[in-house]
Amino acid sequence: MNNLADNHQLEDRRLIDRLSSPLVHFMERYYPDLFLFIILITLTTFFLAYWTTEQSPQAILFSWGNSLGDILTFTMQMSLMVMISHALAHTDSLQRLLHKLGSVPKTATQAYGLAVLVPGIACLISWPLGIIAGGIVARKIGESTRDRDIRVHYPLLVASAMCGNVVWHMGYSASAPLFVATEDNSMMALMGGIVPMTDTVFTTWNLILAASVLITMIFLAGYLRPRSEETIELRRDSQEYAEQPPSQTDSHRPVAALENSRWFTVVVGVCLLLFLFFWFSQQGFKLNLNIVNWSFLSLLLVLCRSAKHFMYLVEKSAVAVGPLILAYPFYAGIMGVMVDSGMGTMVSTWFSEIATQQTLPLWAFLAAMVVNLFIPSGGGQWIIQGPIFIETANTLNVDLPLIVMAIAYGDQLTNLIQPLPAIPLLALAGLKIKHIMGYMFIFCVTGFVLLGGGLMIISLSSAA
Repeated sequence: MNNLADNHQLEDRRLIDRLSSPLVHFMERYYPDLFLFIILITLTTFFLAYWTTEQSPQAILFSWGNSLGDILTFTMQMSLMVMISHALAHTDSLQRLLHKLGSVPKTATQAYGLAVLVPGIACLISWPLGIIAGGIVARKIGESTRDRDIRVHYPLLVASAMCGNVVWHMGYSASAPLFVATEDNSMMALMGGIVPMTDTVFTTWNLILAASVLITMIFLAGYLRPRSEETIELRRDSQEYAEQPPSQTDSHRPVAALENSRWFTVVVGVCLLLFLFFWFSQQGFKLNLNIVNWSFLSLLLVLCRSAKHFMYLVEKSAVAVGPLILAYPFYAGIMGVMVDSGMGTMVSTWFSEIATQQTLPLWAFLAAMVVNLFIPSGGGQWIIQGPIFIETANTLNVDLPLIVMAIAYGDQLTNLIQPLPAIPLLALAGLKIKHIMGYMFIFCVTGFVLLGGGLMIISLSSAA
């Protein structure tokens, strides 16, 4: 009986391998590096805006150039997050904790599953936390399995970590549900009041669907593992930190004792922790990018050995920030063209016009998937698509919380094949987008079946 089960599992593995290997090899060979991809999608946006709207080339170019600086604050926040998190992960205490976590998997299958699970749970708390956790955990598991001679395909391990983000809009930091739950938001009149999180994120159907998606991805990651002769392990390279910072050659300087003292960084770290305590006492468990950054920074200051060690960790982590600083303004330009030309609105309007009461959530989900490829911002996407689908939902008598979550699901799903959300994770993991994109398409298709099917079941149940 066991032999029969093993044979079935082997056949399943061979089928998965036959389906996934060509796509993975194709992506690794032909998918462009990040900056070339950004150039190509920018030019594509220019062409579509000119072809589908009445915008002149000059107007399109002005929209693009005028929007390049729109998310510089967000760019700085994300850059700080990567740099601080990278440094924090290499403090002595976190290294010991991550070493224990990386040592948990005893097989390659367990390694892939853990790489999905940890960022998946973190994303349900805070999406930035999930991205950073994914990059750090993937790298640490890669180091641990390599040192223990467990054959793990590192690109699949990193893709598995990115896959954990497939549920971020189903958790506490979901952009659209938080927006509609906020008093005096711009869509209150259209929606007839606020929509509390208990009607969206914390519904039974959303929580069950989130758990189902995450569990499925954990098993799928293990099934996607390539043959042992095709595995690619994490290289030993310059990105790995030395065990100790460079020896101090200026200890004769009077200020050297202060630079190597732990008390100064601890005092500043404790001050930040006290600020966070008062913040959460007054605001509740309210997270934003700044609060996440200050939380990580406070821990870094407390856990580093000294001001000298702090600067050593930060300088080592700074190399991971370059791609973010360069890429984010170009995506801001793309978003500007999409908004000013009206293309984002056109997509949503087209989908809403062909919908029925039973299919509107699915069409909202599909529209969000398309728009997210050009506007990778959950909040910005909701501002564009929300009013159109709310009006249609009111006309067709469709449950508004379901529409909110349908758009959220579409946004989170195509984040798997949208390079922008992957930049921080890849910077921490030390890979390029082409190395993981083949696997990400497979995860995305699987997520489409689960989330799209779940929406249809919930929609039909609500209509009945």
